[in-house]
Amino acid sequence: GQCTTGSCAPGVPAGTATGDLLFSFCEADTEDTWSASGWTIIESIGNGGTTTAGSKLTILSKVSEGTAPTRTFAHGGGDHGQCVLIAVTTGTYETVFTYAASGVHSQTTDTTSRTIPGSAPSQTDCLVVMAFTGYNDNAITRGANCTGWTNANLTSLTERFDNLYNGGDGGTLCVATGTYTGVIDYGSTTVTDSVTSESGGDISIATCAPFSPHRIMVVQ
Repeated sequence: GQCTTGSCAPGVPAGTATGDLLFSFCEADTEDTWSASGWTIIESIGNGGTTTAGSKLTILSKVSEGTAPTRTFAHGGGDHGQCVLIAVTTGTYETVFTYAASGVHSQTTDTTSRTIPGSAPSQTDCLVVMAFTGYNDNAITRGANCTGWTNANLTSLTERFDNLYNGGDGGTLCVATGTYTGVIDYGSTTVTDSVTSESGGDISIATCAPFSPHRIMVVQ
């Protein structure tokens, strides 16, 4: 879901059901704050500034109440926003997920190389979700922008969302997932931003459950 001002309502991944774990990844100007009824902000970070010359990444989560969960994400102050939903299911509809660890980083310089920090979940069978945002000149053509996700400690490392939105000031939002069976730090993940992005946020989260495998659904 993309929006200029007000709110974004991203689509629901096909197959979403009661009990699935939902993540919403939202990007906006660095001074913007996201909110949504029934959703919990897991992490939020930007470049630490208070102007539009930067991007903020916010990750919200909840357990789905059905096939069409409420999902209106409001933001204020900036001139653009974008959100994407990812649904995680194992076929066992219980609220048993724990947010075992997270790594955050404020990117304060212009770059094409992003490094998303890892963390130690202290339990096994974890799905690691990683994302970054960046501020872009709105004259750039929208479309895919991220390549080369790399982390030797994660298996099934897969890009889930990749978008450069040129509404308002414009911004990049990219998301990937991988699985991890260890308990020590899963390490940093690197990714290339094909267009130089100004400052933004880098976040990874390990969400763990006492069963496997995870099945990931996403709206592209």
